Amino acid sequence: MSYDEILHQVGGFGKYQKKVFMLLCLPSILVGFHIFAGVFIFTTPDFHCRVANRTLSTSNVCTYLNGKNETEICEEFSFDEKSVFKHTAVTDWGLVCEKRFYKALADSLFMVGLMIGSMCFGWISDKYGRRLAFFIALVLQVVFGIFSGLSPNYYLFVLCRMILAGATISVFIVAFILAMEMADGKFRAYIGIIMMLFSSFGYLTLALFAYLVTEWRVFQILISLPGLVFLSYWKIIPESPHWLITNNRKDDLTKWIEKVAKYNGIKLSSEVYQSLVQDTVPTNKNIVKQITLLDIFRYPNLRKRSLTIFFAWFVISGVYYGLSWNTNNLGGNPFLNFIISAAVEIPGYSFLLFALNKFGRRTILSSAMSLSGIMLILTIFTQSEQNGLMIAFAMLGKMAITTSYGTIYVFTSEQFPTVIRNIGLGSGSTSARIGGILAPHINSLVDFWNPLPLLIFGTLALVSGLLNLFLPETLNKILPETIEESENFGKKDVTKNHNYVEQEVLENK
Repeated sequence: MSYDEILHQVGGFGKYQKKVFMLLCLPSILVGFHIFAGVFIFTTPDFHCRVANRTLSTSNVCTYLNGKNETEICEEFSFDEKSVFKHTAVTDWGLVCEKRFYKALADSLFMVGLMIGSMCFGWISDKYGRRLAFFIALVLQVVFGIFSGLSPNYYLFVLCRMILAGATISVFIVAFILAMEMADGKFRAYIGIIMMLFSSFGYLTLALFAYLVTEWRVFQILISLPGLVFLSYWKIIPESPHWLITNNRKDDLTKWIEKVAKYNGIKLSSEVYQSLVQDTVPTNKNIVKQITLLDIFRYPNLRKRSLTIFFAWFVISGVYYGLSWNTNNLGGNPFLNFIISAAVEIPGYSFLLFALNKFGRRTILSSAMSLSGIMLILTIFTQSEQNGLMIAFAMLGKMAITTSYGTIYVFTSEQFPTVIRNIGLGSGSTSARIGGILAPHINSLVDFWNPLPLLIFGTLALVSGLLNLFLPETLNKILPETIEESENFGKKDVTKNHNYVEQEVLENK
Protein backbone atom coordinates (compact mmCIF):
# COMPACT_ATOMS: atom_id res chain seq x y z
CA MET A 1 0.00 0.00 0.00
CA SER A 2 1.36 3.42 -0.95
CA TYR A 3 1.68 6.24 1.53
CA ASP A 4 -0.90 8.21 -0.51
CA GLU A 5 -3.42 5.50 0.31
CA ILE A 6 -2.44 5.66 3.98
CA LEU A 7 -2.97 9.43 3.97
CA HIS A 8 -6.39 8.92 2.44
CA GLN A 9 -7.35 6.46 5.18
CA VAL A 10 -6.38 8.86 8.00
CA GLY A 11 -8.28 11.82 6.60
CA GLY A 12 -6.23 13.15 3.68
CA PHE A 13 -5.00 16.66 4.38
CA GLY A 14 -6.86 16.78 7.68
CA LYS A 15 -6.62 18.94 10.79
CA TYR A 16 -3.44 17.31 11.99
CA GLN A 17 -1.61 17.76 8.68
CA LYS A 18 -2.80 21.36 8.40
CA LYS A 19 -1.54 22.14 11.89
CA VAL A 20 1.88 20.64 11.19
CA PHE A 21 2.03 22.38 7.82
CA MET A 22 1.42 25.81 9.34
CA LEU A 23 4.09 25.15 11.97
CA LEU A 24 6.53 24.16 9.22
CA CYS A 25 5.76 27.33 7.24
CA LEU A 26 6.95 29.63 10.04
CA PRO A 27 10.69 28.74 9.82
CA SER A 28 10.52 29.78 6.15
CA ILE A 29 10.35 33.37 7.39
CA LEU A 30 13.95 33.00 8.59
CA VAL A 31 14.98 31.98 5.07
CA GLY A 32 13.94 35.44 3.92
CA PHE A 33 15.90 36.94 6.82
CA HIS A 34 19.23 35.26 6.25
CA ILE A 35 19.37 35.07 2.46
CA PHE A 36 18.78 38.80 2.02
CA ALA A 37 20.45 40.15 5.16
CA GLY A 38 23.61 40.75 3.14
CA VAL A 39 21.94 43.67 1.38
CA PHE A 40 22.16 45.61 4.66
CA ILE A 41 25.25 43.97 6.13
CA PHE A 42 27.27 44.99 3.06
CA THR A 43 25.80 48.47 2.67
CA THR A 44 28.53 50.87 1.54
CA PRO A 45 28.18 54.40 2.97
CA ASP A 46 29.97 57.39 1.46
CA PHE A 47 33.68 57.27 2.22
CA HIS A 48 36.70 59.56 2.05
CA CYS A 49 40.36 58.83 1.55
CA ARG A 50 42.56 59.49 4.60
CA VAL A 51 46.10 60.69 3.90
CA ALA A 52 48.69 61.72 6.51
CA ASN A 53 46.19 62.27 9.33
CA ARG A 54 43.86 64.30 7.13
CA THR A 55 40.71 63.38 5.26
CA LEU A 56 40.24 64.41 1.63
CA SER A 57 37.01 66.27 0.91
CA THR A 58 36.10 64.38 -2.28
CA SER A 59 33.97 61.33 -1.47
CA ASN A 60 33.98 57.83 -2.92
CA VAL A 61 37.34 58.10 -4.70
CA CYS A 62 40.10 55.52 -4.50
CA THR A 63 43.15 57.53 -5.55
CA TYR A 64 44.74 60.88 -4.69
CA LEU A 65 47.57 63.16 -5.84
CA ASN A 66 50.58 63.27 -3.54
CA GLY A 67 52.93 66.18 -3.02
CA LYS A 68 54.81 65.24 -6.20
CA ASN A 69 51.60 65.39 -8.24
CA GLU A 70 51.68 61.61 -8.60
CA THR A 71 48.62 59.40 -8.32
CA GLU A 72 48.58 57.04 -5.37
CA ILE A 73 46.04 54.49 -4.18
CA CYS A 74 44.15 55.18 -0.96
CA GLU A 75 44.84 52.67 1.78
CA GLU A 76 42.86 54.17 4.66
CA PHE A 77 39.32 55.48 4.66
CA SER A 78 36.84 57.29 6.86
CA PHE A 79 33.15 56.55 6.45
CA ASP A 80 30.12 58.80 6.67
CA GLU A 81 28.88 58.59 10.25
CA LYS A 82 25.52 60.02 9.17
CA SER A 83 24.80 56.93 7.09
CA VAL A 84 21.66 54.93 7.85
CA PHE A 85 23.86 52.12 9.17
CA LYS A 86 26.42 53.25 11.76
CA HIS A 87 28.59 50.22 11.13
CA THR A 88 28.52 47.60 8.38
CA ALA A 89 30.88 44.82 7.35
CA VAL A 90 32.17 47.24 4.73
CA THR A 91 33.13 49.90 7.29
CA ASP A 92 34.60 47.38 9.74
CA TRP A 93 36.91 45.78 7.20
CA GLY A 94 37.29 48.58 4.64
CA LEU A 95 35.69 46.69 1.74
CA VAL A 96 35.90 49.54 -0.76
CA CYS A 97 38.05 50.34 -3.78
CA GLU A 98 40.58 47.52 -4.22
CA LYS A 99 38.77 45.43 -1.60
CA ARG A 100 35.26 45.90 -2.99
CA PHE A 101 35.66 42.52 -4.69
CA TYR A 102 35.32 40.92 -1.26
CA LYS A 103 31.67 41.98 -1.06
CA ALA A 104 30.76 40.02 -4.20
CA LEU A 105 32.96 37.14 -3.07
CA ALA A 106 31.10 36.88 0.24
CA ASP A 107 27.73 36.67 -1.55
CA SER A 108 29.09 34.10 -4.02
CA LEU A 109 30.43 31.92 -1.21
CA PHE A 110 27.06 32.26 0.53
CA MET A 111 25.52 30.67 -2.58
CA VAL A 112 28.18 27.94 -2.49
CA GLY A 113 27.01 27.27 1.07
CA LEU A 114 23.44 26.95 -0.19
CA MET A 115 24.51 24.38 -2.76
CA ILE A 116 26.62 22.31 -0.37
CA GLY A 117 24.01 22.46 2.39
CA SER A 118 21.18 21.31 0.16
CA MET A 119 23.22 18.31 -1.00
CA CYS A 120 24.44 17.34 2.49
CA PHE A 121 21.07 17.63 4.18
CA GLY A 122 19.36 15.87 1.32
CA TRP A 123 21.55 12.87 2.17
CA ILE A 124 21.05 13.29 5.94
CA SER A 125 17.27 13.46 5.59
CA ASP A 126 17.23 10.32 3.43
CA LYS A 127 19.62 8.41 5.70
CA TYR A 128 18.56 9.45 9.21
CA GLY A 129 15.10 10.92 8.72
CA ARG A 130 13.50 14.25 7.85
CA ARG A 131 12.79 15.16 11.46
CA LEU A 132 16.37 14.80 12.71
CA ALA A 133 17.74 16.65 9.68
CA PHE A 134 15.29 19.50 10.30
CA PHE A 135 16.44 20.04 13.88
CA ILE A 136 20.14 19.70 13.08
CA ALA A 137 19.72 22.39 10.42
CA LEU A 138 17.82 24.59 12.88
CA VAL A 139 20.57 24.35 15.50
CA LEU A 140 23.27 25.13 12.93
CA GLN A 141 21.25 28.06 11.66
CA VAL A 142 20.99 29.63 15.12
CA VAL A 143 24.60 28.91 16.14
CA PHE A 144 26.29 30.10 12.98
CA GLY A 145 23.88 33.01 12.58
CA ILE A 146 25.09 34.28 15.96
CA PHE A 147 28.72 33.40 15.20
CA SER A 148 28.47 35.43 11.99
CA GLY A 149 27.60 38.51 14.02
CA LEU A 150 30.48 37.86 16.43
CA SER A 151 33.17 37.11 13.82
CA PRO A 152 36.34 39.15 14.45
CA ASN A 153 37.53 39.12 10.83
CA TYR A 154 36.27 38.83 7.28
CA TYR A 155 37.45 35.26 6.66
CA LEU A 156 35.79 33.76 9.72
CA PHE A 157 32.66 35.77 8.92
CA VAL A 158 32.48 34.34 5.39
CA LEU A 159 33.01 30.79 6.68
CA CYS A 160 30.24 31.18 9.27
CA ARG A 161 27.91 32.61 6.62
CA MET A 162 28.58 29.66 4.31
CA ILE A 163 27.56 27.23 7.04
CA LEU A 164 24.61 29.49 7.89
CA ALA A 165 23.55 29.44 4.23
CA GLY A 166 23.67 25.64 4.08
CA ALA A 167 21.67 25.34 7.28
CA THR A 168 19.11 27.96 6.23
CA ILE A 169 18.26 26.41 2.88
CA SER A 170 18.17 22.98 4.55
CA VAL A 171 15.61 24.16 7.11
CA PHE A 172 13.42 25.14 4.17
CA ILE A 173 14.08 21.98 2.15
CA VAL A 174 13.43 19.54 4.97
CA ALA A 175 10.35 21.44 6.17
CA PHE A 176 9.15 21.32 2.56
CA ILE A 177 9.76 17.58 2.41
CA LEU A 178 7.90 16.96 5.67
CA ALA A 179 4.93 19.04 4.55
CA MET A 180 4.78 17.42 1.10
CA GLU A 181 5.00 13.90 2.48
CA MET A 182 2.10 14.48 4.87
CA ALA A 183 -0.21 16.09 2.30
CA ASP A 184 -2.43 14.32 -0.17
CA GLY A 185 -2.14 14.82 -3.92
CA LYS A 186 -4.71 17.60 -4.27
CA PHE A 187 -2.88 19.97 -1.96
CA ARG A 188 0.75 19.16 -2.80
CA ALA A 189 0.81 21.48 -5.80
CA TYR A 190 0.37 24.50 -3.54
CA ILE A 191 2.59 23.66 -0.59
CA GLY A 192 5.79 24.97 -2.17
CA ILE A 193 4.13 28.20 -3.28
CA ILE A 194 2.66 28.86 0.17
CA MET A 195 6.01 28.23 1.85
CA MET A 196 7.69 30.59 -0.60
CA LEU A 197 5.12 33.22 0.38
CA PHE A 198 6.19 32.88 4.01
CA SER A 199 9.79 33.31 2.93
CA SER A 200 8.80 36.46 1.04
CA PHE A 201 7.10 37.76 4.18
CA GLY A 202 10.38 37.31 6.06
CA TYR A 203 12.17 39.09 3.21
CA LEU A 204 9.69 41.96 3.50
CA THR A 205 9.88 42.38 7.29
CA LEU A 206 13.69 42.26 7.24
CA ALA A 207 13.68 45.92 6.18
CA LEU A 208 11.98 46.85 9.47
CA PHE A 209 14.72 45.13 11.49
CA ALA A 210 17.39 46.88 9.43
CA TYR A 211 15.72 50.26 9.91
CA LEU A 212 15.50 49.85 13.69
CA VAL A 213 18.92 48.23 14.26
CA THR A 214 21.77 50.14 12.65
CA GLU A 215 24.69 48.05 13.95
CA TRP A 216 25.24 45.16 11.57
CA ARG A 217 26.49 42.75 14.24
CA VAL A 218 23.46 43.32 16.46
CA PHE A 219 21.26 43.07 13.38
CA GLN A 220 22.74 39.69 12.38
CA ILE A 221 22.38 38.25 15.89
CA LEU A 222 18.84 39.59 16.24
CA ILE A 223 17.57 37.87 13.08
CA SER A 224 19.20 34.62 14.22
CA LEU A 225 17.59 34.37 17.67
CA PRO A 226 14.02 33.56 16.48
CA GLY A 227 15.33 30.17 15.40
CA LEU A 228 15.45 29.21 19.08
CA VAL A 229 11.65 29.33 19.17
CA PHE A 230 11.39 26.61 16.54
CA LEU A 231 13.48 24.20 18.60
CA SER A 232 10.32 23.84 20.72
CA TYR A 233 8.90 21.85 17.79
CA TRP A 234 10.86 18.79 18.95
CA LYS A 235 7.82 17.18 20.60
CA ILE A 236 5.39 18.37 17.93
CA ILE A 237 6.84 17.67 14.49
CA PRO A 238 6.57 13.97 13.55
CA GLU A 239 8.69 11.90 11.20
CA SER A 240 7.55 11.68 7.59
CA PRO A 241 5.30 8.67 6.89
CA HIS A 242 6.98 8.31 3.52
CA TRP A 243 10.41 7.97 5.17
CA LEU A 244 8.99 5.45 7.67
CA ILE A 245 7.61 3.38 4.81
CA THR A 246 10.81 3.61 2.78
CA ASN A 247 12.88 2.46 5.76
CA ASN A 248 10.42 -0.25 6.82
CA ARG A 249 9.79 1.35 10.25
CA LYS A 250 6.42 -0.33 10.72
CA ASP A 251 6.14 0.17 14.50
CA ASP A 252 6.70 3.91 14.15
CA LEU A 253 4.34 4.01 11.19
CA THR A 254 1.63 2.36 13.31
CA LYS A 255 2.05 5.03 16.00
CA TRP A 256 1.90 7.76 13.35
CA ILE A 257 -1.32 6.36 11.85
CA GLU A 258 -2.95 6.07 15.30
CA LYS A 259 -1.98 9.61 16.27
CA VAL A 260 -3.10 11.24 13.02
CA ALA A 261 -6.34 9.27 12.77
CA LYS A 262 -7.27 10.18 16.36
CA TYR A 263 -6.50 13.88 15.83
CA ASN A 264 -8.48 13.94 12.59
CA GLY A 265 -11.43 12.18 14.18
CA ILE A 266 -11.06 9.05 12.07
CA LYS A 267 -11.97 5.74 13.74
CA LEU A 268 -10.05 2.76 12.41
CA SER A 269 -10.38 -0.82 13.61
CA SER A 270 -7.33 -2.79 14.68
CA GLU A 271 -7.71 -4.88 11.52
CA VAL A 272 -7.46 -1.75 9.38
CA TYR A 273 -4.36 -0.62 11.29
CA GLN A 274 -2.67 -3.92 10.63
CA SER A 275 -3.72 -3.87 6.99
CA LEU A 276 -2.37 -0.35 6.45
CA VAL A 277 0.99 -1.24 7.94
CA GLN A 278 1.47 -4.83 6.75
CA ASP A 279 0.44 -4.07 3.15
CA THR A 280 2.86 -1.16 2.89
CA VAL A 281 5.79 -1.91 0.64
CA PRO A 282 9.10 0.00 1.03
CA THR A 283 10.12 2.03 -1.98
CA ASN A 284 12.57 0.24 -4.24
CA LYS A 285 15.37 2.66 -5.10
CA ASN A 286 17.64 0.21 -6.89
CA ILE A 287 16.43 1.14 -10.35
CA VAL A 288 16.99 4.83 -9.77
CA LYS A 289 20.55 4.22 -8.55
CA GLN A 290 21.45 2.55 -11.85
CA ILE A 291 20.63 5.70 -13.83
CA THR A 292 23.15 8.55 -14.14
CA LEU A 293 23.24 12.09 -15.48
CA LEU A 294 24.85 10.78 -18.68
CA ASP A 295 21.62 9.01 -19.59
CA ILE A 296 19.97 12.40 -20.03
CA PHE A 297 22.42 13.33 -22.79
CA ARG A 298 22.33 10.08 -24.75
CA TYR A 299 19.02 10.91 -26.41
CA PRO A 300 18.84 13.98 -28.70
CA ASN A 301 15.33 15.18 -27.83
CA LEU A 302 15.84 14.69 -24.09
CA ARG A 303 19.28 16.31 -24.33
CA LYS A 304 17.94 19.47 -25.99
CA ARG A 305 15.12 19.78 -23.48
CA SER A 306 17.48 19.20 -20.57
CA LEU A 307 19.95 21.87 -21.68
CA THR A 308 17.10 24.33 -22.19
CA ILE A 309 15.73 23.61 -18.72
CA PHE A 310 19.14 23.81 -17.03
CA PHE A 311 19.79 27.14 -18.74
CA ALA A 312 16.43 28.40 -17.47
CA TRP A 313 17.37 27.41 -13.91
CA PHE A 314 20.71 29.19 -14.28
CA VAL A 315 19.08 32.37 -15.57
CA ILE A 316 16.15 32.45 -13.14
CA SER A 317 18.38 32.08 -10.09
CA GLY A 318 20.96 34.56 -11.37
CA VAL A 319 18.36 37.19 -12.21
CA TYR A 320 16.35 36.62 -9.03
CA TYR A 321 19.28 36.94 -6.64
CA GLY A 322 20.95 39.58 -8.76
CA LEU A 323 17.89 41.83 -8.54
CA SER A 324 17.30 41.06 -4.87
CA TRP A 325 20.87 42.00 -3.91
CA ASN A 326 21.05 44.98 -6.27
CA THR A 327 18.52 47.29 -4.62
CA ASN A 328 21.23 49.56 -3.18
CA ASN A 329 22.43 50.34 -6.72
CA LEU A 330 19.03 51.45 -8.08
CA GLY A 331 19.18 54.91 -6.54
CA GLY A 332 16.53 56.55 -4.39
CA ASN A 333 15.68 55.31 -0.90
CA PRO A 334 17.42 51.92 -0.35
CA PHE A 335 14.86 50.84 2.27
CA LEU A 336 11.95 51.62 -0.05
CA ASN A 337 13.66 49.78 -2.93
CA PHE A 338 14.21 46.75 -0.70
CA ILE A 339 10.59 46.74 0.49
CA ILE A 340 9.27 46.98 -3.07
CA SER A 341 11.62 44.20 -4.20
CA ALA A 342 10.24 41.95 -1.44
CA ALA A 343 6.62 43.01 -1.84
CA VAL A 344 6.42 42.20 -5.57
CA GLU A 345 7.15 38.54 -4.75
CA ILE A 346 3.77 38.18 -3.05
CA PRO A 347 1.68 38.77 -6.22
CA GLY A 348 4.34 36.91 -8.22
CA TYR A 349 3.81 33.72 -6.22
CA SER A 350 0.10 34.25 -5.50
CA PHE A 351 -0.62 34.39 -9.22
CA LEU A 352 0.49 30.76 -9.49
CA LEU A 353 -2.07 29.54 -6.98
CA PHE A 354 -4.83 29.85 -9.59
CA ALA A 355 -2.91 30.17 -12.88
CA LEU A 356 -0.56 27.19 -12.82
CA ASN A 357 -3.29 24.65 -13.57
CA LYS A 358 -5.19 26.97 -15.89
CA PHE A 359 -2.74 28.45 -18.38
CA GLY A 360 -0.08 25.75 -18.47
CA ARG A 361 3.48 25.60 -17.21
CA ARG A 362 5.28 26.43 -20.48
CA THR A 363 3.06 29.42 -21.19
CA ILE A 364 3.61 30.90 -17.74
CA LEU A 365 7.34 30.18 -17.62
CA SER A 366 8.09 31.52 -21.09
CA SER A 367 5.84 34.57 -20.72
CA ALA A 368 7.13 35.49 -17.26
CA MET A 369 10.81 35.18 -18.22
CA SER A 370 10.30 37.13 -21.44
CA LEU A 371 8.39 39.85 -19.60
CA SER A 372 11.14 40.06 -16.99
CA GLY A 373 13.75 40.38 -19.72
CA ILE A 374 11.87 43.14 -21.52
CA MET A 375 11.30 45.14 -18.33
CA LEU A 376 14.97 44.95 -17.35
CA ILE A 377 16.19 45.90 -20.82
CA LEU A 378 13.87 48.92 -20.78
CA THR A 379 15.74 50.29 -17.75
CA ILE A 380 18.66 51.34 -19.97
CA PHE A 381 16.39 53.76 -21.84
CA THR A 382 15.40 55.70 -18.72
CA GLN A 383 17.13 59.00 -18.04
CA SER A 384 18.99 59.77 -14.84
CA GLU A 385 16.17 62.02 -13.69
CA GLN A 386 13.67 59.19 -14.26
CA ASN A 387 14.89 57.07 -11.36
CA GLY A 388 11.34 56.17 -10.33
CA LEU A 389 10.60 54.77 -13.78
CA MET A 390 13.79 52.71 -13.78
CA ILE A 391 12.92 51.25 -10.38
CA ALA A 392 9.40 50.45 -11.64
CA PHE A 393 10.78 48.55 -14.65
CA ALA A 394 13.28 46.68 -12.45
CA MET A 395 10.62 45.68 -9.91
CA LEU A 396 8.22 44.49 -12.62
CA GLY A 397 11.09 42.38 -13.87
CA LYS A 398 11.61 41.05 -10.34
CA MET A 399 7.92 40.13 -9.98
CA ALA A 400 7.97 38.25 -13.30
CA ILE A 401 11.15 36.33 -12.47
CA THR A 402 9.62 35.38 -9.10
CA THR A 403 6.69 33.83 -10.98
CA SER A 404 9.22 31.95 -13.10
CA TYR A 405 10.94 30.65 -9.97
CA GLY A 406 7.68 29.23 -8.65
CA THR A 407 6.94 27.58 -12.01
CA ILE A 408 10.28 25.99 -12.88
CA TYR A 409 10.09 23.44 -10.05
CA VAL A 410 6.84 21.84 -11.16
CA PHE A 411 7.67 22.17 -14.87
CA THR A 412 11.05 20.49 -14.49
CA SER A 413 9.66 17.58 -12.48
CA GLU A 414 7.18 16.90 -15.26
CA GLN A 415 9.73 17.09 -18.09
CA PHE A 416 11.85 14.20 -16.85
CA PRO A 417 10.82 10.53 -16.65
CA THR A 418 10.33 8.94 -13.25
CA VAL A 419 13.62 7.01 -13.32
CA ILE A 420 15.75 10.19 -13.66
CA ARG A 421 13.42 12.82 -12.21
CA ASN A 422 15.55 13.40 -9.11
CA ILE A 423 18.68 13.59 -11.24
CA GLY A 424 17.06 16.14 -13.54
CA LEU A 425 15.86 18.27 -10.65
CA GLY A 426 19.19 18.01 -8.87
CA SER A 427 21.03 19.11 -12.01
CA GLY A 428 18.61 22.01 -12.45
CA SER A 429 19.13 23.04 -8.84
CA THR A 430 22.92 22.94 -9.30
CA SER A 431 22.59 25.11 -12.42
CA ALA A 432 20.58 27.57 -10.33
CA ARG A 433 23.30 27.77 -7.69
CA ILE A 434 25.88 28.55 -10.37
CA GLY A 435 23.68 31.42 -11.55
CA GLY A 436 23.42 32.67 -7.96
CA ILE A 437 27.19 32.44 -7.50
CA LEU A 438 27.79 34.61 -10.57
CA ALA A 439 25.05 37.15 -9.79
CA PRO A 440 27.06 39.27 -7.28
CA HIS A 441 29.90 39.63 -9.78
CA ILE A 442 27.49 40.74 -12.49
CA ASN A 443 26.13 43.31 -10.04
CA SER A 444 29.67 44.62 -9.47
CA LEU A 445 29.77 45.68 -13.14
CA VAL A 446 27.75 48.71 -12.02
CA ASP A 447 31.17 50.31 -11.39
CA PHE A 448 31.74 50.37 -15.16
CA TRP A 449 28.23 51.35 -16.31
CA ASN A 450 25.27 51.64 -13.98
CA PRO A 451 22.63 49.91 -16.21
CA LEU A 452 24.99 47.08 -17.28
CA PRO A 453 23.90 44.46 -14.69
CA LEU A 454 20.22 44.98 -15.51
CA LEU A 455 20.97 44.78 -19.24
CA ILE A 456 22.80 41.46 -18.79
CA PHE A 457 20.06 40.02 -16.58
CA GLY A 458 17.38 41.22 -18.98
CA THR A 459 19.05 39.77 -22.06
CA LEU A 460 19.56 36.39 -20.41
CA ALA A 461 15.94 36.25 -19.21
CA LEU A 462 14.55 37.17 -22.64
CA VAL A 463 16.71 34.61 -24.46
CA SER A 464 15.79 31.84 -22.01
CA GLY A 465 12.12 32.80 -22.13
CA LEU A 466 12.07 32.40 -25.92
CA LEU A 467 13.97 29.11 -25.79
CA ASN A 468 11.38 27.74 -23.37
CA LEU A 469 8.78 27.95 -26.13
CA PHE A 470 10.43 24.89 -27.67
CA LEU A 471 9.71 22.79 -24.58
CA PRO A 472 6.59 20.60 -24.60
CA GLU A 473 3.65 21.60 -22.41
CA THR A 474 3.05 19.22 -19.50
CA LEU A 475 -0.33 20.33 -18.16
CA ASN A 476 -2.87 17.49 -18.52
CA LYS A 477 -0.33 15.34 -20.35
CA ILE A 478 0.58 11.73 -19.69
CA LEU A 479 3.95 12.10 -17.99
CA PRO A 480 6.85 9.86 -19.09
CA GLU A 481 7.85 6.92 -16.90
CA THR A 482 10.89 5.72 -18.86
CA ILE A 483 13.71 7.41 -20.76
CA GLU A 484 12.30 6.08 -24.03
CA GLU A 485 8.91 7.63 -23.30
CA SER A 486 10.62 10.89 -22.38
CA GLU A 487 12.49 10.92 -25.69
CA ASN A 488 9.12 10.86 -27.49
CA PHE A 489 7.43 13.21 -25.03
CA GLY A 490 5.88 16.21 -26.79
CA LYS A 491 5.63 14.45 -30.11
CA LYS A 492 2.21 12.97 -29.30
CA ASP A 493 -0.77 14.94 -28.08
CA VAL A 494 -2.06 12.48 -25.50
CA THR A 495 -3.80 13.93 -22.44
CA LYS A 496 -5.25 12.72 -19.21
CA ASN A 497 -6.10 14.12 -15.82
CA HIS A 498 -2.83 15.36 -14.41
CA ASN A 499 -1.33 13.75 -11.31
CA TYR A 500 1.33 15.82 -9.63
CA VAL A 501 4.82 14.51 -9.03
CA GLU A 502 5.90 16.96 -6.39
CA GLN A 503 7.52 14.29 -4.23
CA GLU A 504 10.62 14.47 -6.40
CA VAL A 505 10.46 18.28 -6.58
CA LEU A 506 10.72 18.95 -2.89
CA GLU A 507 14.26 17.65 -2.35
CA ASN A 508 15.78 20.10 -4.86
CA LYS A 509 14.57 23.52 -3.69
